Amino acid sequence: MAASLELDAGAWAALRRLLDDALELPRAERAAWLAALRPEHAALRPHLERLLAHADDDTGLARFDALPRLAPTPTHEEGAGDEAA
Repeated sequence: MAASLELDAGAWAALRRLLDDALELPRAERAAWLAALRPEHAALRPHLERLLAHADDDTGLARFDALPRLAPTPTHEEGAGDEAA
């Protein structure tokens, strides 16, 4: 099953940190680094693989279709609880 392209804010922050770490490594070491990801980051592995593949091709990270989307956060109804007394 394909990974969801939506991430919550916490997962997005973790993905950014991990991607920064991976991009600092030589390309030849990235596959082993991905294989050694901690279990709590396993859901981010497909996103990292896709982003790293785009970083290594001629289009680089400018390919926005490779980027996961930030999942919408629940909001309160406008004006709810803002009643003047």
